[in-house]
Amino acid sequence: MQVGHLTLHTRRDTAGAVRTRLERALDAANPPTRRLVLVRRIEFGRLAIDGPPSAFERQVGGTLEAVCAEAVHGATSGAGSSNAVWFRSRAEASALFWELVLAGKRPHDWFWRLVMPRWKAGNAKTWVAAELARTWANPSARMVLARALCRAARSGHAAQIVDVFERADLSAFTPQRELRSVAPGEAQAKRPLRVSAGELAGERASRDRLATELAYFSASTAVRKLILAALARTTKERAVGLATLTMIGERPERVTDLPHLSMAVRNVVDAMSAPTVERWNVLASSASQLVDTARETPIGSDLNHPAGPEAQKYATGAGEREPADVTNKSETWPVSPDDPSFSAEVEFEKAGLFLVLPLLNRLGLQQVIEDEGLSRRHNFAAHLLVKMARDFGQGDGSAMALWLGLAPEDCDRAARELARPLAFWTRLADKALRKFARRRLHDLAGRKGWIIRDDATLDIRFPLASADIALRRRALDVDPGWVPWLGRVVHFHFSDAAMDAPQ
Repeated sequence: MQVGHLTLHTRRDTAGAVRTRLERALDAANPPTRRLVLVRRIEFGRLAIDGPPSAFERQVGGTLEAVCAEAVHGATSGAGSSNAVWFRSRAEASALFWELVLAGKRPHDWFWRLVMPRWKAGNAKTWVAAELARTWANPSARMVLARALCRAARSGHAAQIVDVFERADLSAFTPQRELRSVAPGEAQAKRPLRVSAGELAGERASRDRLATELAYFSASTAVRKLILAALARTTKERAVGLATLTMIGERPERVTDLPHLSMAVRNVVDAMSAPTVERWNVLASSASQLVDTARETPIGSDLNHPAGPEAQKYATGAGEREPADVTNKSETWPVSPDDPSFSAEVEFEKAGLFLVLPLLNRLGLQQVIEDEGLSRRHNFAAHLLVKMARDFGQGDGSAMALWLGLAPEDCDRAARELARPLAFWTRLADKALRKFARRRLHDLAGRKGWIIRDDATLDIRFPLASADIALRRRALDVDPGWVPWLGRVVHFHFSDAAMDAPQ
């Protein structure tokens, strides 16, 4: 609990003691809930400071509870006239604030100055220019902004985004260290280039199609719209910076490889801005990066140490069998990704698969992704969870894809292009579970749970009875914490009480 201004009418010699008692009473009355409640003004009246502490705390707690009970959600029309508002989390409040700013509006209600302490309801361009560096320095705030940019671009506010960031310094998203694209001849010299017949046919067919329609472009439709709006209103360099920041919201695992991400975005911007005759040269250079590789990480005797450097290369052509249709929505899709307030607790039948995150971290998956470039075109680790959801238990994995922010068409393409490394890491995780915890991925996929998601945190609650001593003994059910490739902090909860229940 934070108090901005406190006024006490009491004798000077007792002011310190009264303030201490009031602070303790407020701490005791602070409800254990995830909700963020903002109160404009609260009057406790005449406090019985001479009575017992329990009576004092009841008086303070009752007043605070009455004020919070009248709170309305911050997105409600007319919320600015209320004395108290609430949000499901601070990340949701920040996301709603950014969506108003990115839509060209000026948040003027009193509570927005509490959500963003340095916001003075002034010029949004000046404020964004001064706040962007602080936001980028905070990983959670960075992801909230990046995902808000994605939603705003999908909602048709690309022009407003360009205007809001007109004065912002975007050099942090366009590193000066240029990364030269690998020429096809050099790629052949370094390692065998294995491209499937379907990819070759796609390259030949690309000569008759616009650059923005190419299937292997890493930029989504929302990013392309933002690039077009930026090219029409500002310089190409600023278009690269805005598009890179937006793509971080879609590909959070690539924020650790910002130069390569910026170069990939630059190739897209060049292809969309170059004359038609020159586009194909850019596309030919980009096509040489179609090969993704994975390396085998053998299971060691100790899970506390990452596996050794031994690696085995895999081609990325189509697998032996076609993947299941991930666009089939036989599972219940929990919420719409376009809904900014999507953090209500929702049941998920395969929530137990998230328990594999600590295991994947110990097996060194993140390092393998960075060393082998597995995420150059796809979010490999996220698609790995989707494959596990598709292969184990009932359903097709579409719900898992939605929880991780993956588009169904991207899942279908990644399942084809990364069939072998995805299959390898699925077998590796299953084998590690069997060896060290005597459990299977099938067992995890059968564990139901409830999930609350926002732009910064993924909270997963399991029934208290589902706590597994075999996983606990190996510390495989501990909170993963910050997971770079999810772009979120992940928390595991074992409780029978709902996380979003008002208390």
